[in-house]
Amino acid sequence: MSDKKIYEDRFLEYYFRAMYLLFWPIIWFKWRVLSQPFLEKTFVILYVVFSLLYLILFIIYKKRSHFQINTIDIYYNVFSIITFIITLFSFVIFPKILTVLLIKFVVTGIYFYISTIKTIKYKQQEGVVGIMASLLLFVIAIYY
Repeated sequence: MSDKKIYEDRFLEYYFRAMYLLFWPIIWFKWRVLSQPFLEKTFVILYVVFSLLYLILFIIYKKRSHFQINTIDIYYNVFSIITFIITLFSFVIFPKILTVLLIKFVVTGIYFYISTIKTIKYKQQEGVVGIMASLLLFVIAIYY
């Protein structure tokens, strides 16, 4: 593998980790710190823009790469971002619409399933993080 491929792969991995870590402070700010709808919506919109940029870069990189990629990694990354986006929409922008909450439960359930498969079948420890995140999202949805 060339240095450029390694750099692109590492860049996307760090970008994904940053998107993963930036999600939780937005939830915490909404729940405990911020009470201004403008700032809440601004944070959500910024997160969605950066997430969509990640998904576009991820898809372009995976289509260009010539080596074998596990489909579970693709599903895991895509469903992580989609779950976080839908959670932010149901938590911040559309908190009283039941349909969005139901969509959130379905997508979070799929995310939990993919994370479980990644952990059990593929023996990748990153799936444990997805399992814990999906359980926490279920708890937040029920509590809120």
